[in-house]
Amino acid sequence: MSLVSNSSQIAESIAGNLTALDDFGVRGSLIGVIISAVLYGMAVLISVVCVRLLISSKQIYHSKRRLFALCLHNGLMLVCGTEALVSECWLTVQAIERKLSLEMISAAASLADPGIVSTSSTVRVNLSPIVLPLTVWGADGFLIWRCLVLYKGVRGLHRVMLYVFLGSLALMKLIGGCILYYYTSPSHPSVFPVQLLVFSLTAVGNILVSAVIAARLLYAERLSAAFRSSDSTHTDSPYMRALVICVESSGLIAIVALVGVVATITLPHEYNQIIPMIFPQLCVISPLLIVYRIALGRESHIIRQQDTQVLRTPIAFNSAATLSVNPSHAEHGEAYGTITRNDLHQQHINQDQHAVWHSRA
Repeated sequence: MSLVSNSSQIAESIAGNLTALDDFGVRGSLIGVIISAVLYGMAVLISVVCVRLLISSKQIYHSKRRLFALCLHNGLMLVCGTEALVSECWLTVQAIERKLSLEMISAAASLADPGIVSTSSTVRVNLSPIVLPLTVWGADGFLIWRCLVLYKGVRGLHRVMLYVFLGSLALMKLIGGCILYYYTSPSHPSVFPVQLLVFSLTAVGNILVSAVIAARLLYAERLSAAFRSSDSTHTDSPYMRALVICVESSGLIAIVALVGVVATITLPHEYNQIIPMIFPQLCVISPLLIVYRIALGRESHIIRQQDTQVLRTPIAFNSAATLSVNPSHAEHGEAYGTITRNDLHQQHINQDQHAVWHSRA
């Protein structure tokens, strides 16, 4: 009777361990690793293309320090994404091995030694990558830096208010990341409330900074509307293109963070680890997309400037062809060899776009 009693106790204990291990997302971690690997491949591809574009087109960035800083930031974020994927794969393999070992022990529970159960009775697996706060800091720091670049011409009280707002936001993100580091230690395995806090702070922070950047760009767009030609559309403005880049990058992180909040509250523990596993890769992709889009836009702007400069030939006043004027266009000032108001306006638009791309990156 004692042997049967011990066997039943062993089976019940191992069944409880299997349930606890499933609660930590062994099945959901496989989904998270697959999605994270796909996103990591996209991040590597974008990073290679971005660095190649920055290095090959030296005319894009006249400052070598800024070029080095952007390449260094991209490299560090990619390293964090690599570490996140490797740690997720390692933790998932460990969780699967422990689950398989417990299932084998459960199948032979009637013959197992009670000492084996005691060694396996404290199975707890935390699949959140340790670099999650670092990637969040990297993406949010890049967003704050973009905001500072756009508001560098602000003086007085508005500048102080901007610094207080961004400093408070950065301090809030720093404290949230430190709390997440503390509660992911082995002595505090219950990390789900802290994940909820970090996702909430990330979503709110990205929405607020995006609103500040959008307000600045819309203000600049309204000021430059008087210099825009009548045949150009509203979407042709460099300010609107910069606004689209900002909304795309910040909205990506904010939406996924909100999904993480909902998933942490509603989904069971088996699947609410998916968002924390893929979130580091999204934080890596977001600044890479910004740098790539800005560098690509500035390169195309330089090409357009070169194409415009080819058409600027010197005026030969002694040439008969230069002195000839088309009678149908003479009254509008469209004579050959003269610079009209449209030419001056186009030069102003080119200079305005060049200033926007330099201020954005």
